[in-house]
Amino acid sequence: MNVFPQQVRLLYSGGIEGLLATTINAPILAYIQRDVIAGPIVGWWLVYMATVTLARAALVYQYWRLQNTDMSAARWNRAYGIGAALAGLGWGAAGIVLYPPDSIPHQVFLVFMLGGMAAGAVAVLTSRMEIFLVFFLSTLLPIIGQLVRQPGELPLTMGGVLLIFMLALLFTARRMHYTIVSSFTLRAENTGLVRYLTSANVQAEQLNTELKGEIQQREQTEAALQASHEQLLQSQKMEAIGQLAGGIAHDFNNLILVVNGYSELLLDELKSDEKKRLKVEQIKQAGDRAAALTKKMLAFSRRQVTHPRPIDLNAVVSSITPMLSRLIGESIHFVAKLPPVGQVKADPMQIEQVIMNLVLNARDAMPHGGTLTIETSNVELDHIYTDQHRGSQVGTYVQLTVRDTGTGMDAETKRRVFEPFFTTKEVGKGTGLGLSVVYGIIKQSGGYIEVTSESHSGSLFEVYLPRLSSAIALSHPPVPGRSLATGRESILVVEDEQAVRSLISSMLKQQGYDVREASDGDEALRTVEQASVIHLLMTDLVMPRLGGCELAQRLRLQRPQVKVLYMSGYSDDTLLRQEGLPVGANFLQKPFTPEVLSCKVREVLDKPGTDVHEESTTR
Repeated sequence: MNVFPQQVRLLYSGGIEGLLATTINAPILAYIQRDVIAGPIVGWWLVYMATVTLARAALVYQYWRLQNTDMSAARWNRAYGIGAALAGLGWGAAGIVLYPPDSIPHQVFLVFMLGGMAAGAVAVLTSRMEIFLVFFLSTLLPIIGQLVRQPGELPLTMGGVLLIFMLALLFTARRMHYTIVSSFTLRAENTGLVRYLTSANVQAEQLNTELKGEIQQREQTEAALQASHEQLLQSQKMEAIGQLAGGIAHDFNNLILVVNGYSELLLDELKSDEKKRLKVEQIKQAGDRAAALTKKMLAFSRRQVTHPRPIDLNAVVSSITPMLSRLIGESIHFVAKLPPVGQVKADPMQIEQVIMNLVLNARDAMPHGGTLTIETSNVELDHIYTDQHRGSQVGTYVQLTVRDTGTGMDAETKRRVFEPFFTTKEVGKGTGLGLSVVYGIIKQSGGYIEVTSESHSGSLFEVYLPRLSSAIALSHPPVPGRSLATGRESILVVEDEQAVRSLISSMLKQQGYDVREASDGDEALRTVEQASVIHLLMTDLVMPRLGGCELAQRLRLQRPQVKVLYMSGYSDDTLLRQEGLPVGANFLQKPFTPEVLSCKVREVLDKPGTDVHEESTTR
């Protein structure tokens, strides 16, 4: 079934976003690099990008102006490919002519800018894989080559990280391309089915007028099926975006760990060199922002490691009410209606984040003041409700509602309100992740969220969390200290990523530990045979050939007293259990700071006994 014209149409649909990204980012890059690159070079590069962008804009305008473009889809595809290739060459040239060999902050900014353009291409160009590859490789390969040719460890490290990032994006683009093609194929099949049914209905009307009532009922049934089909497509789209976000976030975890970890080690070594410290702090700040973005992506994709426990929603709302009042300002009247409700099982920090994001969204919808109401109640969802709201399930819930009297939303905005990076705010006013994070947290907590809104009529967000059948005494987990714990025990670090392994070893050695390294399970077993004593095995969970859990089991046969601390960049509880990680095992989520590492290592070493099923406060 030929889906080529639809692929080309989707390509041109994303053309505006691509042109907008180039229009914004090219001047920004030129402005930032002007201090370290000769003015004529920056000017000529900007002229080239402007010329290519205008030509591509004219091409997109011409495509949408004409009728029956599907008949000449191959010609339009070829023209778009030429434009994408010219744009990719421009961005690739930036990696060479705008590369500042003596300014690390400008190098980092250039790398992040080109990486961002390449990542954006995944969203708008993957309907036609050959066009995506032309733009993508033209953009990234020159800067990677430039970095690896520079002297020093930092450019080489950035080049390696960018190369890994490029491979991860290629894998993601390939998956998205197959998803798009499959979606178009399914849509074409459904279109054929609809045409067949319509033809059958017409024939039935011509053959027997007495079947008119039955045909009318069939039309009503088809309308209901169409509505259900649209809800299903929306659900599948959100799930696909969530899987994409979670996969990228996992790949970032190891990269962020290396960048932030070595940044902190360098900061400790450069206490007396203020000039160099400022450069490293810029790298550390960029890594922190990347880590924060990763956490949001994990929250949306529902792959965060959570700490659910019985909580009282009223208590959570009451605890942050003073902060909410300060956030919304004096022009908004805040009302909280909190009658006694049942308990729910959720991560209290995540629920606070849900409330905060919903309140901030309501505040932004009322720039001239209004009323914001938070209310809780016990509710029951029956089959009538769940049949009309896909994703909800029959049961007893605690309902949390956030209502505002603001500008409201039209149908299109409401349909996309939970999509990541979708925002109606001005550039720089929001990331578009707030409500998508809310959606991910509620889904991960086993709940359901519904939004009701119309333009100029305010908005109502209804959150449903499963209600516990009986009350449980509430407890509060202890807050871990921030002091850097030290020790002299012997630790074996097993990690297949060399950069991550070296970083962890450096951290532990700075804290006084005797550290041995192994790149896989087999090498770890050989190392243990030669070592006189090993107090702690710190192993990655997912490794080739011999995984962390199997390694721990085999090591226990030789050294029954060895304690085990698992670590992983994966954060999906289901995946971790599939790898054999016991519930309550000592676990450390990547990325982590030297403080978190030292506290966790000290905690495991100081525990009595050696059972790998010991309860851990980290997981």
